[in-house]
Amino acid sequence: MRVLAEIRQIENAPRSYHRTPSSLKAVFASILIFLMGMLQPVQAQNSISLSPEFTLNYESGKLDLNGGIIDVVNAELISGGEVLFTADTLMAEVDESNPENPILKMLDISGLSVEEDAIAISIAEISAINMPLNYNYQLSEQPEPEEILAYFKHQSDIKYRVAEIVIVSKEEGISITIDEIVIDVETTNRQAVDAAGSKTSYAVSNIVMSPYGNSNDASEYQDGLAQVGIDSLALNLNGVIESLYKDRRLAIRLYQAFDLPQLFDISWNLDMSFGHKLFELNAYLASNTDIYDFDNFDLSDDEVKGLLLANAGEILLHRFTVNLEDKGILAKAKNPEIVAPSVESGLDGMPEPIANLLRQPVTEFIHNGGLLAVDANPPEPANLLQLSTIMLAPEVAIQILGLSVYHQLKS
Repeated sequence: MRVLAEIRQIENAPRSYHRTPSSLKAVFASILIFLMGMLQPVQAQNSISLSPEFTLNYESGKLDLNGGIIDVVNAELISGGEVLFTADTLMAEVDESNPENPILKMLDISGLSVEEDAIAISIAEISAINMPLNYNYQLSEQPEPEEILAYFKHQSDIKYRVAEIVIVSKEEGISITIDEIVIDVETTNRQAVDAAGSKTSYAVSNIVMSPYGNSNDASEYQDGLAQVGIDSLALNLNGVIESLYKDRRLAIRLYQAFDLPQLFDISWNLDMSFGHKLFELNAYLASNTDIYDFDNFDLSDDEVKGLLLANAGEILLHRFTVNLEDKGILAKAKNPEIVAPSVESGLDGMPEPIANLLRQPVTEFIHNGGLLAVDANPPEPANLLQLSTIMLAPEVAIQILGLSVYHQLKS
């Protein structure tokens, strides 16, 4: 199964992989290994062998392996004699009523901890509801609309929550705390015969990144923060992704916002739609390439190029907006009279129609703060081929996109 293939990549990765903040990825991969091991465990007293590489030990608790239920206290996951993580409590329930699509009905972990030489991670709580354990649901190479509708309706409504995360990277001289990560995935239009879709909402609350220790990296990070008058960087993220397949087209709407309360806010909205052939490309990539192998992934494949060109005219932009709001970055930066010439130099390298569109609102933003907005609102949906002309024929592209840029003072 794809989940196990991805886990094997992590198992076989060099040890340096586990010595960066991306070790959080390894933590969740280890948890998935544990969950998949529930399906076919080898049990000893207070211990479960999940695979030749992984063993789960625990102090006390209840296991119902036939029913896919576990509720243990003081658990630790062992690999090669090393403790990958410990947890105060670990509860999980797997529904195997459909062997082809086992579902993690419930996961609840408290007091999870990872300790390595270079990094330490602690998480107060991890919870998940209705998480599929087998993502191996592939479309045929030339899927019909009925198959695509079934693909969307196959998805589960999923909820994830991770609370009170602390990551300390000793080598990189940084500590990261996160109050909460919440992800909700909802299947929409489930009862409709001719439409199906999904809505994913996420929020990452109060990320704070601070220098840690006395390393050179920590000193450089501290110096960089000092240049804008802060001693740590705070950040909030949130977004919504909505998709709807109907009448042989897939519509996607995205909203994402990055809030750095000491410096600035930036948010963007994207409204696009794709033709049916997109799914032929997706199916081809899923069955013929490893899209996770970024070093060897090649878009020059003749079949891939053919499918991209066949679909380029049906990839439509309906609306795109970007908003940048000053929340102190300009006051903390150098004198606007020094910043403005640098911006002007950058504009000089752009096609003249684009530079003229940007020059006045960007200059006003630098001097006065407030809101800088870019809005692409095409009179008619613009396809990918038309969008590619923006550097070759910028005046035409500006008209096709209905592109405008404006500055607005704070009210």
